[in-house]
Amino acid sequence: MPTKKSPEQLQQFMEELQASFLAKLGLKAELFAEISHQLESGILTTFPKLISEAHQLAGSCGTFQLNHLGMLARHIETIALSVDASEIQQGDRLKSLIDSLKLFVNEVEQVLIGPRNFSANLLPELEMVQDVWLVLNPSALRDELCAQLRAFGYPVKIFSTFSECIEALRSQTPALLFSEAVLADQLLFDQKELIEIMSEHKRWLMVYSATDSFDLRINAVRHKTHGYFVSPLDIPSMMQKITRLFDDSTFSDKKVSILDDDLLLAEHYSWVLESAGMEVQVIRDSRLVIPELLSFKPDVLLLDMHMPEFSGAEISGVIRQYESLSSLHIAFLSAERDIQLQLQALSYGADDFITKPISN
Repeated sequence: MPTKKSPEQLQQFMEELQASFLAKLGLKAELFAEISHQLESGILTTFPKLISEAHQLAGSCGTFQLNHLGMLARHIETIALSVDASEIQQGDRLKSLIDSLKLFVNEVEQVLIGPRNFSANLLPELEMVQDVWLVLNPSALRDELCAQLRAFGYPVKIFSTFSECIEALRSQTPALLFSEAVLADQLLFDQKELIEIMSEHKRWLMVYSATDSFDLRINAVRHKTHGYFVSPLDIPSMMQKITRLFDDSTFSDKKVSILDDDLLLAEHYSWVLESAGMEVQVIRDSRLVIPELLSFKPDVLLLDMHMPEFSGAEISGVIRQYESLSSLHIAFLSAERDIQLQLQALSYGADDFITKPISN
């Protein structure tokens, strides 16, 4: 079991990793400058290289807090994909591509000569507070729930109205919010700001209803709630559900393998995961993925979808040929935004699709 990294250790490593990424970014800018000169000279043989490099930067820049460069790289990739390299006469699109490449080079130069202040936002939240907020009418039930939750060691806050809860959410979010579906004739699912904040921060939402309504249940599904309870409330069942959610969110005993051709990104993910106590394996050769997985026996594989030699979909397909790896959870990592391409990739046996850039 790996030792959890201290915040100081993690910050030092992130600073070193960011410096390495900036050095790499300078080299990519030089490459883009060279490609723009070639395109101006009518040399169109570098499109595959350009598309590959732009796609990788679209995914990695955001992770290192350079979102504007990531968006520009994605724009370059999109234009390059739309240009038919076999047709030399494509004035507007080719000019747009060249201009975008020059803009990227200039933006990188500004980043490199600017201050190198490390932002603490690169650091993940190492421990999630397992707190619960209750949004319920004053009642004996609310008092009993509060007492039970505190007996289990969960910090509790109580609100009697949606407006009180929303005001508090603007400055802090709980790990879990347990709310009545209808409170003072107001519907929970009409509280747009509440729903958006909980969703944005990836917090859990549970619903309690005085009546068993099919429409409310559908609403709960549409808003991806993590539990729906009906009066009379089965408090032991609710407590089991909450405990299970918190237990499942504790990854200190999990093993994760990472296969990404961008080794800086792979190392970044590795340190962030290890900082939470997970055991992490970075696979550096895609041809060795099977023996590496069989030896390490991970719970999850984070797999880059676009790699030079083999695609993530192909690797996933090979993994699923091994019965001993049939239960391995595979999550694709990619800057790919096309839903159809994502679904096509998932058809090779992966379980999830995580879009880059990935926040900590």
